[in-house]
Amino acid sequence: MKFSLRAESYCGQMIRYAAVAAASLVLDIVLLVLLRSVLHAPILLAASLAYLVSMAVNYWISMRWVFKNTANHSQLMVVVIFFGVGFVGLGITDSVIWVMTTLFGLGLVLAKLVAIAVSFFWSYGARRASFTSRHQPSTVN
Repeated sequence: MKFSLRAESYCGQMIRYAAVAAASLVLDIVLLVLLRSVLHAPILLAASLAYLVSMAVNYWISMRWVFKNTANHSQLMVVVIFFGVGFVGLGITDSVIWVMTTLFGLGLVLAKLVAIAVSFFWSYGARRASFTSRHQPSTVN
């Protein structure tokens, strides 16, 4: 028996995306702290490198667990969309970190957490809009 679970599917996908984002966030913050504290990289360079590595990990997990139905797009288009959204998220993240650390004197990790909160909703919304079919309701057998 099939029935539509659009709301439940949306919530389930959002929860899976949040779990992937949380794992990516841990990696992102650990790399950020290591790059900044151990290698003494400039703040925005450390933030950008950490973000890019965690974005690659996020892509790998998300395509296998969150956005499995990307059949409407070629593999190249999926990569372009995912990383295009990610690079906008990087711009948002770096901007928020710069504002929070430079103008408001916030610590780097706290500024990063604020930036991630802002970037999360952009990234999920844009990726969901790109990878979820509007023509087929979600179904459960």
